[in-house]
Amino acid sequence: MSEHLERASTSRARCRLCKDPIEQGTLRMGVRGDSRSYDGTMTIWHHALCAAIQRPAAFLRASAFSNEIPQTARAPFEAVANAIRARKLVKVAWRHASAPRCLLEFADDHYVLLTQVGDQALVVRGPLQEVVAAVPDDDLDAVVTTLARDRKI
Repeated sequence: MSEHLERASTSRARCRLCKDPIEQGTLRMGVRGDSRSYDGTMTIWHHALCAAIQRPAAFLRASAFSNEIPQTARAPFEAVANAIRARKLVKVAWRHASAPRCLLEFADDHYVLLTQVGDQALVVRGPLQEVVAAVPDDDLDAVVTTLARDRKI
């Protein structure tokens, strides 16, 4: 199997991990391997964020050999993949439905937020209150309320 990163040329592919469509122009990871249903090879596609969260080692391998994708586009996803490999992921606390934004919960009340401010990707690490205070976002307020309610139960 070989992994590679590229921009989606169409919106026809679906992510094999989350089953949502991969929008045209977004970063995606392809895993090329032998087909089980016919002779030859096939490519299985994943959102870059899904791959960074659920297959961090494969994503980092693909990113290392993706010279055509600028480092600035790969960096936030690499940060998420490296954080998941370095620490034990407890859960994905929140993930935006279409944008590459997520809040990951790690052991010892450590959180990593991946979001965008304008055209720049931003990765914030730390306790939940610090992470949320660093980036004002209406979506995150609802997430924090839900997380606080779940912990009290």
